Amino acid sequence: MNIDYECYSFNLAYQEKDEYMGEFISRLKRLTRYCAFDMFTMEDALHLQINEECQCESLRRRLLKKQYSLDEI
Repeated sequence: MNIDYECYSFNLAYQEKDEYMGEFISRLKRLTRYCAFDMFTMEDALHLQINEECQCESLRRRLLKKQYSLDEI
């Protein structure tokens, strides 16, 4: 199996300029743990991780909005 191809096919290879390779590797390890323990496919685990991160991001944005609206009062 070509790991570079697998990374690109699951959109894991996209890295921002400030992201270190160690963080990228830890994401891959976390993803394989999802697969091993929960018997997910790699794609299912990736979707789960993306959903969790999106929910956290939307919560963060809502809290920031609320904070800014309270600051304006």
